[in-house]
Amino acid sequence: MSGPRPVSPPSAAPAHPSVPSTRPHRARPAPGLVSGLVFPPVPTRLDEPGEEAATLVADFVHALLAAEDDVSCQFVQRLLDGGMAPQALYEECFAPAARVLGRMWETDDCSFYEVTVGTGRIQRMVRDLSNRFLAEQAFPGSAGRILLGCASGEQHSLGVAILAEYFVRDGWDVHLASGVGSDGLLDKVRESEYNLLGFSVSGSERTTSLRREIQLVRQVSRNRDIRILVGGHIISADPALVRRLGADGSAADATSAVREARRLMGHS
Repeated sequence: MSGPRPVSPPSAAPAHPSVPSTRPHRARPAPGLVSGLVFPPVPTRLDEPGEEAATLVADFVHALLAAEDDVSCQFVQRLLDGGMAPQALYEECFAPAARVLGRMWETDDCSFYEVTVGTGRIQRMVRDLSNRFLAEQAFPGSAGRILLGCASGEQHSLGVAILAEYFVRDGWDVHLASGVGSDGLLDKVRESEYNLLGFSVSGSERTTSLRREIQLVRQVSRNRDIRILVGGHIISADPALVRRLGADGSAADATSAVREARRLMGHS
């Protein structure tokens, strides 16, 4: 496996113990994992089907917002001890909880500091679970070289870090461009040859600059046939935005991103 591994951003929360290993069966989390703690209200629209899934995400968000760092770690440990696999944690807890934290900040239900601490805790858990997540599926062979990053001006590196795990597991040579800015991104595609570039974009105010950035990437890239993949909730809400941005494809989540990337590369 080559290319840099996803790394945690500077964290405002103290470190926690590594997450324990998984078991082969699944089980529901035990209730009352954060009982006795008081938190701000969590939005009821959690973008997850079913009451049980919504409750799981809400409880996890509460654990992430706890003052004690080990509350969220104990929550995840309980899920793993019950048989939940790392991929299920990524998809059913980590990703939706990060979206909820973002919405709570936008609606002033939690502070920027709380969001930073909560997302930092998730990212450390992603790092702790990385080896177990990669071991869940055999590598299918080299799929290509991919550069992943956010639209210029955005800082949501957690989603990119999770996405990188999926691409590494699928056999891609993964490189990250988070935090390098537009000039840094262009330098990367000018200096190294990538098969595919993946952008995560969340704010509609970034679309104009992203469109221009994609145009510049195609102009300066060492690989003149580079493919561009975009994702984010504004893409899911308006699929026609893919064409207007000048991208080649889009994905709603990490699993579909890997599938779409392979399609763009002509792989099965």
